[in-house]
Amino acid sequence: MSAIAVVHNYQTPEIFHCVADYTGDSLGLAKFAARTPAETIVQYGVYFMAETSKILCPEKTVLIPDASAGCSLIEAIVMAERTASRIDANTGLDLTYVADVANGERGISTSEGSRHWQTLRATMSQKVGIVRTSDGLSQAVSEIEGIQSNVDSLRRRTGRSRSLAELENGVTVALLTARAANARQESVGCHYVASSQ
Repeated sequence: MSAIAVVHNYQTPEIFHCVADYTGDSLGLAKFAARTPAETIVQYGVYFMAETSKILCPEKTVLIPDASAGCSLIEAIVMAERTASRIDANTGLDLTYVADVANGERGISTSEGSRHWQTLRATMSQKVGIVRTSDGLSQAVSEIEGIQSNVDSLRRRTGRSRSLAELENGVTVALLTARAANARQESVGCHYVASSQ
């Protein structure tokens, strides 16, 4: 029986440089797993990467050293789905609704929307990226909550529009991601919490 180690780009240098037979991003790893003649794939990454490899090559054995390894993006998606289910069950609101904006609706100005997007991207990049600190994550949650407040005021002032709905969705995902990362202080998967070491 042959086995190979496929290693995600964000793994520690010891694993990435000393253990890997193949390195890449999550989709690249799954595609390689499907192409290789090896019968067993040892997947170094987060759990959904191993699941993707298994989907592409169901006849192979796919192992993952830490089945609980996750990342803040997946945690935020799971949290958002659970929250949406609870809201839907308790209120009857359809959270899959996409705003249908009539022609002529004001919406937000390009400069206003652009400024909020730039601030959101900078906060996520600088404080919720690969290397994090507890203080930075707390600051990110606070900053994103401030952006959310500004966007809420903007909606009250301008009404609903497609561009505003997209911005609101971006802020919601960023806030869920930052909160999930802040709640999980240990270094797991592809993220490193500098203050936890």
